[in-house]
Amino acid sequence: MPAARCGWRLANESSSYNGWPRFSTQWIRCVETRTSEQLGYFQFMEQLILHLLGDFVFQSDWMANNKTKRSWPAFCHVMVYGLPFLLIGSPAAVGVICATHFFIDRYRLVRYLNWTKNWLSPLRQPWAECSVTGFHKSTPEWMATWLMIIADATIHLICNYCALCWF
Repeated sequence: MPAARCGWRLANESSSYNGWPRFSTQWIRCVETRTSEQLGYFQFMEQLILHLLGDFVFQSDWMANNKTKRSWPAFCHVMVYGLPFLLIGSPAAVGVICATHFFIDRYRLVRYLNWTKNWLSPLRQPWAECSVTGFHKSTPEWMATWLMIIADATIHLICNYCALCWF
């Protein structure tokens, strides 16, 4: 069954001014008909692209290095990250995306998730030996860093998906 999808597209308008053609380019909101399967795929891809742009491309070194130390860099990062989501979500959804992103990044909550999930292993490590990434300090640094980045992105994508669906 087809489902309506809201999105943005680039439109060219032509008009005349004193007999001369005049063209303007603007972004307009359009509704297209897609199947519900296509709708889910496109919504996921839009969300994923906006997440990757906001968390990796648009984030400055200053934001990345200081967002876990002070709130101002975290706030700046959240604004740069969240504003593009207005293209696909409501203001309420973007507010939820920004709020969850702030707390996840500012307090590096993913390290607590990493540490907690390792409770399932027979060798539980004390927090003092895992507090940097959530993985024990014997874990190779490159592996702990990449696993933390992957877990962080996963949590952000889950929060974004919920916000875009429910708000």
